[in-house]
Amino acid sequence: MGATILMSQAGTPKLYVSGQARWREGCLHMQFVGMKGNRSYGYAADVAKPAASVPPATVSSLSSQAGTGRSYFPIQARPVRSSGEVNVQIKDGTGNRGYGSAFRITDAVLQTWLEGQIRESFVAPALKAFEAATA
Repeated sequence: MGATILMSQAGTPKLYVSGQARWREGCLHMQFVGMKGNRSYGYAADVAKPAASVPPATVSSLSSQAGTGRSYFPIQARPVRSSGEVNVQIKDGTGNRGYGSAFRITDAVLQTWLEGQIRESFVAPALKAFEAATA
């Protein structure tokens, strides 16, 4: 199953990969559904709690991709090539943005994985269509 690609919650033309997260033991545990990651469902990462402007909790409405029964809240993330960071958005209406919260983390492996998911979502279907048309 491929990743779900979304537009920025800030209204910019930037592409994000849909995911989910929960706060645990001073960090943010994130899960993303996609291909070729470090989990059977896609990718998971723990990052140190970001800036204080990010609320410590949001409404949790999603179930763990790992089947643990734990509750998660929706997030979306995109790679920031120029800085090597990952931009994360949480839509909850209580953070440092009008739609919720935004913050950046440094995780080179997650950044590369997110780039691959966005590329795969757009390039692979176009390539398959081209190959079919030229076969």
